[in-house]
Amino acid sequence: EEFIAETIRPSKPTKFTAKELQAYIEAYESSLYVNGININFNSVSVDEGPNELFIYLYLDWQAGSNFFKAEELGLKNIANTLRNRSIIYSSLTGKDVTLSLVLSDISYTYPEAFSKNYIFNQTIDYVSGFGYIVFFPLIRVDSYSNYFSTWYTSYRY
Repeated sequence: EEFIAETIRPSKPTKFTAKELQAYIEAYESSLYVNGININFNSVSVDEGPNELFIYLYLDWQAGSNFFKAEELGLKNIANTLRNRSIIYSSLTGKDVTLSLVLSDISYTYPEAFSKNYIFNQTIDYVSGFGYIVFFPLIRVDSYSNYFSTWYTSYRY
């Protein structure tokens, strides 16, 4: 029995794959409660680089509105909560993590308010017969950095 146990035991702790982490976030962490406000994610995307994961937590207009309300009550609380999650995700995967909250929705009129963004400069695309697709990063944190970025500037924790 001891030989069998040694044979099947991994040589190092098992880490989540990007796909497993995405499923975990969707199942167990599909919202953010900060500053007394709940921000629900519509979807999650985890992209994998050689040594880093890029996690995108997508918000619709309503969740984006909740983000702006929470932001007024304390941006650093949001950043710290997200950074803590990025550190946990990093330990679960063994990779550095960049985590972004992204407002992503459709508008039938040009969404001028979402045309300028510090994190990402191409925030609006027009699809004929469909409307304007908005991809607007609100905040980005890294598991390995003392800085975070918002849609309008960067800050130190």
